[in-house]
Amino acid sequence: MNNLVIVKKHGMQNEDGKIIIPAKYKKIKLLKSGIYVAKKFSGEIHLYTKKGQLSFSSPIWYYKTDKNENIVALKTTTDWKLIDIDYQKNKIEIHYSGINYIINIAYGYIAAKVSNDINDNSIIIYSIRDRLVIINSWEACEVEIYKQGFVFFEKDSGLQSFYNLSGRRILDYKWTHIELYSAYILVKAQKSFSAIPTYGIFSYEGEPLISCKYRNLELENIKIGESVIPLFKVGKIIGSSYKMGLLMLNGEALVVFGEYDEISIEGDNFIITRDENSDILYEVNDIENDLQLKFILKGKKITVFDDNATLFKVSKRHRVGLYSSSGEEIIPAIYKNIQWKKDNSCIIATSFWGNKKEISLGNCIES
Repeated sequence: MNNLVIVKKHGMQNEDGKIIIPAKYKKIKLLKSGIYVAKKFSGEIHLYTKKGQLSFSSPIWYYKTDKNENIVALKTTTDWKLIDIDYQKNKIEIHYSGINYIINIAYGYIAAKVSNDINDNSIIIYSIRDRLVIINSWEACEVEIYKQGFVFFEKDSGLQSFYNLSGRRILDYKWTHIELYSAYILVKAQKSFSAIPTYGIFSYEGEPLISCKYRNLELENIKIGESVIPLFKVGKIIGSSYKMGLLMLNGEALVVFGEYDEISIEGDNFIITRDENSDILYEVNDIENDLQLKFILKGKKITVFDDNATLFKVSKRHRVGLYSSSGEEIIPAIYKNIQWKKDNSCIIATSFWGNKKEISLGNCIES
């Protein structure tokens, strides 16, 4: 009796008592798609619907599903097969064979490595909806699936290329990094491991929007009304100095490249440019779908003074004052320092002689 082993076997019957799955399985799992996955004690898998077992000619050992738990691939003794289930005939239809392994399944596509009579160690992209291979690449060693398309990695160099969802190559194998955004593609190029990388922007049609020549390319969104508009801070070495510019998505300069040491976006739509001589505050306006800069004020140093970027602390001739976002003088630039009171009820202005004054912003009356 001590050597007695109790083995539980699982099956299933419907509400009428009819047996759907015989009680001979180690476990049974119901997928969202309505398929029952029944696993035998040997590890072999049988697939069932409420009509009974799905007919299939080979033993099944593993399966892959999409995000809705529809089974799209099966691993047999010899290979992976891409399949579809015919619920009317209650059988499995094979659409593609000879797959070594599945790389990924996402956004309605399957990426897989294949080796058969037609393809030798290549990567395919298979459309689940169209039931066909849209890309067959022998050059690639790896691929990543995105909702905008596919990034392939070349075998020998590791360089990356981009294909759209139709299977058309948009960017060739020449980029060390490709990053996809909703409206554009960011690329990185680096001639050698020790070389300084450069960055650029392409459209999803392969059109160069910002040439790949900048050491730095940083996305900065501004907001005008309800519209969020992407801008790009770019930088590179000019002579012995690092200079910056601000480009729009079409590659045109909003802030001319090469004149400024630093550029910052403040609030929704304000820009501060900095060089060794002065800071300049601009407001970005959209005039008939054309972004334009409006000059607000200039000072030795300009910083944001409140959370909403409606007030700016400005240094002039070694004295500081406070200006509104429209350039109106709120507190004249005659103080050594200005700062908020701890309870944020007013501003403390400190003179060069150490005298402190409380200044109310409501009416700018000194108390």
